[in-house]
Amino acid sequence: MSNCTTFLYRCICICSLSLFSVSLPAQCDLDGGILLTSTGADSLTICAGDGMSDAFDIQLTGQSDTTNSGYLITDDQLTILGLPAGPPFDLEGAGDGTCLVWAITYANDLTGLMLGENAADLSGCFALSTPITVIRRGVDGGVLTLPDGSDSLSICAGDGMSDAFDVVLTDTVGSNFAWVITDADLNILGLPGAPPFDLEGAGPGICLLWALSFEDGLVGAEVGANAADLEGCFDLSNPITIDRRGVDGGVLTLPDGSDSLSICAGDGMSDAFDVVLTDTVGSNFAWVITDADLNILGLPGAPPFDLEGAGPGICLLWALSFEDGLVGAEVGANAADLEGCFDLSNPITIDRRGVDGGVLTLPDGSDSLSICAGDGMSDAFDVVLTDTVGSNFAWVITDADLNILGLPGAPPFDLEGAGPGICLLWALSFEDGLVGAEVGANAADLEGCFDLSNPITIDRRGVDGGVLTLPDGSDSLSICAGDGMSDAFEVVLTDTVGSNFAWVITDADLNILGLPGAPPFDLEGAGPGICLVWGLSFEDGLTGAVVDSNAANLEGCFDLSNPITVLRNDFNAGECETTSTRDRPSVSAFEVRPNPVTDRLQIAYEGLADRGGQLFIMDVRGAVLETQTLAHGAATLDISVGQLPAGIYLARITSSDGSSIRRFVKR
Repeated sequence: MSNCTTFLYRCICICSLSLFSVSLPAQCDLDGGILLTSTGADSLTICAGDGMSDAFDIQLTGQSDTTNSGYLITDDQLTILGLPAGPPFDLEGAGDGTCLVWAITYANDLTGLMLGENAADLSGCFALSTPITVIRRGVDGGVLTLPDGSDSLSICAGDGMSDAFDVVLTDTVGSNFAWVITDADLNILGLPGAPPFDLEGAGPGICLLWALSFEDGLVGAEVGANAADLEGCFDLSNPITIDRRGVDGGVLTLPDGSDSLSICAGDGMSDAFDVVLTDTVGSNFAWVITDADLNILGLPGAPPFDLEGAGPGICLLWALSFEDGLVGAEVGANAADLEGCFDLSNPITIDRRGVDGGVLTLPDGSDSLSICAGDGMSDAFDVVLTDTVGSNFAWVITDADLNILGLPGAPPFDLEGAGPGICLLWALSFEDGLVGAEVGANAADLEGCFDLSNPITIDRRGVDGGVLTLPDGSDSLSICAGDGMSDAFEVVLTDTVGSNFAWVITDADLNILGLPGAPPFDLEGAGPGICLVWGLSFEDGLTGAVVDSNAANLEGCFDLSNPITVLRNDFNAGECETTSTRDRPSVSAFEVRPNPVTDRLQIAYEGLADRGGQLFIMDVRGAVLETQTLAHGAATLDISVGQLPAGIYLARITSSDGSSIRRFVKR
């Protein structure tokens, strides 16, 4: 090449054809040569700014052999950008644009070869080679920060709350742009759109957010690939490091896979249940029980859980996963007010069907009493029941072995006639579905959701005067009193009950005439009249059982048998001869039926139909409750006793023959 050196965008001709006013010495005859890349090209494109070396080598031919030579790099306006020592040349980091690489040979008088000068202004004896045109495709991922200037943050991923954050990106260069999220090993996890970014639900771990600047032709920017394998002209910014503190309360079920159950809370029986928890994530863990409004009721330990005694209501059991710094996880607080990085599982809903038999006492506050069962007198007593809980209720009476004797209605309760023994009165609270609450069953075998109160212990001091007859089965006789002959007679007593016993003789008005020893009894010398012989069963503490007192005034726990009616005929008055023939039915020949009776009592007195008489209905104390006249010619009398309280009563008939008494039971 002659002194005419061709530039890509302009030509400087250092000869007689010079376009500029450049005067060169006549002896300056240099050739800059032909400059190509090592591959023989006179141009190349590089990716400047991706941080990767863009070094390229050259080949220079035809250059004059001189003492002075070198290289210069200019922009497309010939401004000198660089004076490199020699190949290879690396323009990485030079930014976007086009530059020219030249070889120069020159004499000692060259001026203007300095950075910032323009090659068109070079002066002296010199020659430039042909240039290599370098197109610098500039990329720069830029500088990426959070709004506060930091480059890392921690989020709670998995708590269901938004973790959205914004970023600030500056100094990015490139024709194309994308956001890239990778793990710590640069595996591409996502290519999200514009900020703000929300990684809620991404699970725990460390991830990196990058800004990616690139030119057309980029390969490998896809989820599942690795950012280290990207190919093309690109540059990644610095990363934002995101510590995803992952929490997941998990999936909570009962062993059968359900998420709700009903328990009987308050029956004194364990309600323990187990749970199955899967897929929980978090550094820390706790169990939480809340009510339906999320008020925290408890923070129990590990399952199984037992809510026996918790009372009725609905509660929710949760699994709580959390990271350090959780605030508000305490009894009395509300789970809706928890603060920190946490997540609650789905809840198990527990329907606590509350039962409590309550506290049962007598009106005086005691829990036991003694009654006289069998004396024909009401033993009615009241009770006080507090703090009972349950949808259904019943009263239960059992023996000491919990055999169910009765299911009475409301108090007061009257166990008169129940016989001797110990029984227990309970209050029973229960929910639907109770099995076994029936007479004859045992309370220990009750099944369902129920609770029994404490019991009232009732000592039934049983007394029964028994059934008293003469040996021939009758209950009356006539004797001849005063003839000096023994009138001794034997009696038969059955079914008597009581700790103590005595024989009592009264007149027809129940005045006590004697307290004889054991039979046979002999009333010879007692004088004429009617008397009654009774069997008396009683417990300690009886008063009034003395001669000249009245049996109607006896006090204590006692019972009189039916009486044997003894008609004492006066020998001295000649009564023995007329009555000893027994050719007429005696006044004792009457019956009461049915016995026991509920409503209507029939008095049968067929043998007295021609004589008539008076009927007296009395209580066991001898008080007359009703009087009826026995009509001549009639055989029966029907009277109403439905209005009488349950108990034992006496029916007494008096006629011209004397008096006789029958005992009956009113239910």
